[in-house]
Amino acid sequence: MVDAVVPSACYQKCAAALVAVSVGMSGGLVDIPRGAPPQGYIANEAKYLPVLEAELKKHWPEVPRKASFGALIQQETCPSLGSKKCWSPYAELKTSREYGFGLGQLTVTSKFDNFKVAKNLDQSLKGWEWKNRYNADYQIRTMVLMNKGNYNKLKSVGSEKERMAFMFAAYNGGLGGVLSDRAVCRGAANCNQNIWFGHVEHHSKKSKTPAPGYGKSFFQVNREYVQNVINVRKPRYDYYFGVE
Repeated sequence: MVDAVVPSACYQKCAAALVAVSVGMSGGLVDIPRGAPPQGYIANEAKYLPVLEAELKKHWPEVPRKASFGALIQQETCPSLGSKKCWSPYAELKTSREYGFGLGQLTVTSKFDNFKVAKNLDQSLKGWEWKNRYNADYQIRTMVLMNKGNYNKLKSVGSEKERMAFMFAAYNGGLGGVLSDRAVCRGAANCNQNIWFGHVEHHSKKSKTPAPGYGKSFFQVNREYVQNVINVRKPRYDYYFGVE
């Protein structure tokens, strides 16, 4: 059972705005109110989508494809829309390899500590304490700023959508992993290192053996992550942010 549906702030203020969505083979259009999908948003989405919108506006106002960040949060926290973890700042992942928490699943391992990294991303995060790690505003701000940093380091990549795909691959598996995958692509026949879909997505040094505690290989996790955020989950949040 999905949690109770609560209209988002945007839905309340923007219900009169219409988004034209093409349907059917006839090419006709149907007007759907901007704000929430037909089935509605769950309570946590309704609560934190306005926070996400505000953080994007403040820290990355020119960001393309805003809806994909809603998709990222769903990918990170929702085993299903009915899960208590879904869109929860208290969502956690604990394995022998890593500990992740929050809406962006900020990760801490024996090799790196992204919580410490986060505090250097913006002056407002410097005082963020571990005991307050479930602060949703800080979690979303960190997610936005980490992705913005990677996006700005991927200027040589092709189209906007491709650049976003590389960016999300880096958020999940590290920028170093993306650069390594592009290098593998360069050495492969008929592979364009500036295109993710159909090219770099098929080439990597990441393990293809299922990892303990994950049920999938790190290669599979990373590739599914990008596909889900960019193509599968994003349409749910197009109702809120508008189609881009």
